[in-house]
Amino acid sequence: MFTGIRGLFRLAGADIARMKARLMVSGSLFGLAGFTFLIAILLAAGAGIVALVENFGIYAGLLIGSGLFVIAGLFALVVNWVLARRHRRRKKRSSAARAALIANAAAVGATPLRKVSPALVPILGIAAFVLTNIALSGSDEEDG
Repeated sequence: MFTGIRGLFRLAGADIARMKARLMVSGSLFGLAGFTFLIAILLAAGAGIVALVENFGIYAGLLIGSGLFVIAGLFALVVNWVLARRHRRRKKRSSAARAALIANAAAVGATPLRKVSPALVPILGIAAFVLTNIALSGSDEEDG
């Protein structure tokens, strides 16, 4: 019986090790890709600013280029704000649903327990006495 469980644990361990290795490789490759895309975007922005400067002059070109960057930054902030609101709304909804499920399970589980609890009192008392007796007798053997 335990050999099957050990085999399952070994297989699960191998799967977890493969997933960790894959996560490390994919994380480093995504990081490298993101870095190269950032460099490409910066080069394209530089080329765009140079083209604006050639067409509109140095001051107007730089002002237009910086305005475009401000607009892009504001767009990113608005998208982040919208996503944060959606995340908070989903979190609130899921916590409310979880609380309702817990309350429902507690109410449904407490009803049969209230019906059975008077009969369980002597059994629980005997079990508490036996467990306390075992715990105290075990500690006497260790002390002596």
